[in-house]
Parts: sequence; C-alpha cells; structure tokens
Amino acid sequence: MTPTTRYAAAQRRKRQVINRTVIDRALRDPRRVHGTSSGTPTRTHAPAAATAAATAAAAE
Repeated sequence: MTPTTRYAAAQRRKRQVINRTVIDRALRDPRRVHGTSSGTPTRTHAPAAATAAATAAAAE
C-alpha cells in the first residue's frame, strides 16, 4: 500500500467516525421533538377521528 493510499484510507475512516458521532449526538439531542432517546417514538399528532370531531365542533 502506497503512502498516498494509506493516507486516503485513514481519512475515510476518520470521516466515518466523525459522521457516526454527529448522527449519534443528533439522535440523542434532548431538544428533538419527534421522538425519545429510548428509541420509542412518541405520538406527535392527534388521531384523525379526534381531529375531525374537534373541527366539526368548532364549525358549529
């Protein structure tokens, strides 16, 4: 392996580690709204039936 190839491979590994770290930190960020850190998604929208009932009640 030439020094240039070795350097390119090392840079590729470095980028992979950095990208994995950035993604991991973003997923665990407590400011995230659409999910929890435990991996279980939280309900962010009301069910369609409740939304339809509220819209009908507001229209009356």
